Amino acid sequence: MGGLDPITYMTKNSIANDSKHTPARPEWRSIVESALQNLDGEADLTALYAAVKRLAPTLTAQRPHWQAKVRQIVQRDPAIENVGRGVWRLRSTRAPATNSKPGRKAA
Repeated sequence: MGGLDPITYMTKNSIANDSKHTPARPEWRSIVESALQNLDGEADLTALYAAVKRLAPTLTAQRPHWQAKVRQIVQRDPAIENVGRGVWRLRSTRAPATNSKPGRKAA
């Protein structure tokens, strides 16, 4: 990969960089989800921006409105949920916990 981070390499060598094509949207989603995973699955926007910038420095440097794109992703991605003002987390893939104890009937 010639010393490039994986996201930069993927971006530089993808068809998305061809001037005849529009940028691939799934790459942003993958970057944001990876950034959240690196932040233990939950973060405020400031921490998320920093993590995205570390994962994709070239892509963020090339896009002046990348922070708006990150906000768009967290608001629209079904794998991400808002848990407070400006705080986002990856949705759990496991079944939700129940309030009833084993052997008791739910009221």
